[in-house]
Order: sequence, then structure tokens, then C-alpha cells
Amino acid sequence: ITVLYSLGYRFDAGFRLKKTGGLYIASPVSGSEIFINSEFQKRTNLLQSGVFTQNLSPGKYKILVARENYEPWLKELEVFSQKVTEARALLVPRETNGQIILKGRFSQIKSSPFDPVLLLVEEGTRRNILNWYLPSPGEFLSLQTGAASSSFKTSFELIRWQKGSASVKLDGRVLKMDFDLSERAVDPAELGSKAFQRSPEEERALAKRDEAQGSAELLWDEGKKELRARWLRDAPPPYYFLAPEEVMLRGKSIRNFEFFPKRRDAALIAFDNGIWALELDGRGGRNIKAVYRGKFPDFALLAGDENIYILDDGNLIRASLSARE
Repeated sequence: ITVLYSLGYRFDAGFRLKKTGGLYIASPVSGSEIFINSEFQKRTNLLQSGVFTQNLSPGKYKILVARENYEPWLKELEVFSQKVTEARALLVPRETNGQIILKGRFSQIKSSPFDPVLLLVEEGTRRNILNWYLPSPGEFLSLQTGAASSSFKTSFELIRWQKGSASVKLDGRVLKMDFDLSERAVDPAELGSKAFQRSPEEERALAKRDEAQGSAELLWDEGKKELRARWLRDAPPPYYFLAPEEVMLRGKSIRNFEFFPKRRDAALIAFDNGIWALELDGRGGRNIKAVYRGKFPDFALLAGDENIYILDDGNLIRASLSARE
């Protein structure tokens, strides 16, 4: 038995002799404490973000990753003979780390995928107004003198974003909004009231989000009220996909969804009274954590900006996905 032990064999739960396996648990937050079956393994640091534990008997193990000011991450993972089971903790702050940067009667938020611009729809007494906002300098883009009005009374539709511009439909009028970011200005140009609509590709794009490297996508089915994750590569999916396509969430009215910044294995979703972080990894159940709780919040992300911009009760909040230290 001593010889077999030294060669990496262990008895499993059924007292069968099997080759051992291992666990690799990583955390994106430095200073995280990692536990396996309640036994402390390691505290991560800037140079080592995870812990590898080997010579484990095949079977199920309870994992805990804890960090001060963050919600703990719990997961039950199975170790298999001669394999390493991998997982990455999803840690979110216990309390929203944010501040109100705009107060008003804002009712909708959209973000450009190309420019650092937020579109905020503001409710007025007679007409609603489109506001184009740069969060980093904290400035609105001003309308060019003599430009066409960018307000509306009843109907608004964002048709498409383009680099340096956006096309919108306001009460049937179609306008192209050209941005001059250096001058902090926007110039609306009337395109007429003729039929103007998105292409089929643009319609499909509204209901999906692409992972940064193009390996996966999130898909929203409004009719079925289902949010799905789909693996797009020919290669086998990574550990956090149990199947090439999975239902992540169902039965909710979703206002917005995106991949979690700098992650391929988690999503941000706005529904009910909150904004939630949901992991794709369904092993042992999917962890879902509240990033923000309010009334009926929506959110937007900007490329190259690590903050999340939350719109709730008419106010715009800039929040970090990292906890206050």
C-alpha cells in the first residue's frame, strides 16, 4: 500500500483503488483565501493568483474562496482520476462601490461600443431629450449651433452605433448624430422621415453579446425569456461550459446583459430590482451575486473603462467591480 500511495494511488469513496487527481482554484482578487473541505490552502497574491492541490482522491470537494469586503464564493467540484479540475472564483463586493455622478430624470442608458460615449434619455415635461455624455471628463456633448433638435415627444429608437456617430429615430424622424469629441460637440443631421431600419444582422446583434475573443456568445430569447451561453469554436469547450449551449437564466425580464469585464466565464445581467453577476460554470450550481440593488436599475459598459455605469431612479451611478480597501 505504501508503494501504491507513493505512486499516486488512493482509495475512493467506494474503497476502490484509483489514481489521484488535482484541483486548481484561481481568484482574480489578490489576498483571497482558498479553502478545500474547510482546510486552508493558500492566500493569493499579485504573483500567484491560484492554488494547485494534487494527490486528491477522486470524489467531490467543497471549495471556499473568501476575501475581506467581498461576497464569499462557494462551489462543489468533482475531482477525477489523473485529471486536474479547474475553476476561477467570481468575487463581487459586499457593498456597491459607487457614487452618483448625475442626478436628473434619466430613464434610459445606452453605450457606444466604439467611443467613450453614453446616451442618456432624459424625461421632460413636454418633450424628452437625448443627452450624449462623456463620463471620464464628466461632460455632455453640446449641440452645434443651428443643429436639428434631438428631442422627441413619444417615440425613440436607437438604430445603430458607428465609430464617431449614432443613428436614431425620433418621432419618425431619422437623424445621424456625428460626434466631435475634441470639441465636446454633437451635430445632428436629418436623414428624413422615410422608412429606415436596422439590417437583419443588426437586429440579431441586439439579442446577443460576443465574448472579446469571439469564442463564445450570450443570447437572449425574449419569447422564451431565456438567456443562453453558446460556445462558438470547433475545439472542445472549456471547463466552464457543461455543453456547447446552455440556458443560464430563464423566466426573467432582462433589461440588459453583457460579459463580465475581463472575464469569459461570467455575465452581468439587469433584471428585477438589481444588477447581478452570474457565472457560466454550472458545476455544482451557478453562483449569482448582486452587484447593485435598487428599484429597476439598468447599466452600460464602455470599452477600456473598468467601471460599470448604473442608471436607477433617474440618477447615473459610476461603480467599480472591486471593493473599497
